Formats: sequence, structure tokens, C-alpha cells
Amino acid sequence: MTDTQEKDISSRLGMCSVCAHTAAKYTCPRCGVKTCSLPCVKSHKKDAGGCSGVRDKTVMVLKEDMDNLTLLSDYRFLEEIDHKLEDNQRHPLRRYIVPRQIKGKPELPFFLNNLRNEAAKRGTTLRFLPNHFSKHKENSTRFIAKEGIIRWHIKWVFHQADITFTNTQVDENTPIITLLAHYMEPSDALTPEETEKLAYYHSASYSRIAS
Repeated sequence: MTDTQEKDISSRLGMCSVCAHTAAKYTCPRCGVKTCSLPCVKSHKKDAGGCSGVRDKTVMVLKEDMDNLTLLSDYRFLEEIDHKLEDNQRHPLRRYIVPRQIKGKPELPFFLNNLRNEAAKRGTTLRFLPNHFSKHKENSTRFIAKEGIIRWHIKWVFHQADITFTNTQVDENTPIITLLAHYMEPSDALTPEETEKLAYYHSASYSRIAS
């Protein structure tokens, strides 16, 4: 950079925002602070609470302020997102986070894809957690092709009582009210401690619980 170019930049940027003694030469891509030298750049990053100096690619840019560099940066940002999505699909643990099909490979294992399709036929949309999540591993919901039914894994969470129950292999034709009755009404199936915790629900009507 020639002396003339440096003077032109300095005249446009004004004085250094850090030392306030020297004409600025640089603008922080992240926050726009004007600096004159490497020591001032480092001082700014430290004083600004850990400013990375890296441009925020998602920050709003007014149409009149956009230029070729802005467009190029946005284009590269979109490319970066696309690469990240493809990487996630190839990763053994993250591949089910994004419902996307790559190179003809199914986005889900056959049994989960089959389950999702069967649930959709019944008006239910299923979303799957990544397969390394504990809830994904615990969930035993399956479509049983021989029976032509979905057997659900249901977890009941009673917030007022701070207690949970789990039903597995529940026939999809079983009325919810039948399952709920096991917990909404006192019974020998509940321990004394569980009965005590569920006292609030036992005293309430089903309509009050639903609301």
C-alpha cells in the first residue's frame, strides 16, 4: 500500500478509536471499530469483551450499503451452510438431525422411515431426535407390519406431582382415556407414595386436567 493510499484511507476512517492519537487504518469487520495498528487491534479485542474480529455473516445490511464484497460474502455463507448440512448427513451421530436425502440414500433407517409413513397416514407427523440422544434410544415406538398397527411408547409426565410413568408397546387402538385411568384413579397398581403424589390429579376431573 502506497503512502497516498494510506492517507486516503486515514482521511475516510478518521482517528483511531483506541488510542485517539493516530489516524485509523483498519476497520473491525465485527463491530466497525477503527484502529491504527496491531497493538490497538489487540487492545480493542480485549476491551470489547472478546470481540473476535470476524464479520457477523448474519447481520442486517441495508440495500444501499451492499457491494460486491457483501454479495460474495453472503454467497460463501450459503455455500458454507450447504456444506455443513452435507457433513451432518454423513456424520454417524448427526445424520438424522436434518431431514434430507443425499445421493439416493434414505434419510432414516427403514423401520423409522416406515413408522413415519404409517403415522402420516394416520394424520400424525413424527420428528426424530438424533440417534445418540437418550430419548431416541428409549423410545420403542414401532410399526408392526404383521399386525398392521403402530405400538406406541408413551411417557406420562405429571408436573404437579413431579412424577412420570411409561407405557410401552401400546396398541394404537387403545383409547387414551383407558391408559390415563390407571393414573387418574386410585388403584392397587400404584404404590402408596405414587398415590400420595397423584392426590391432586385424583381429586380433579378429566376435563380440568385436559384444560
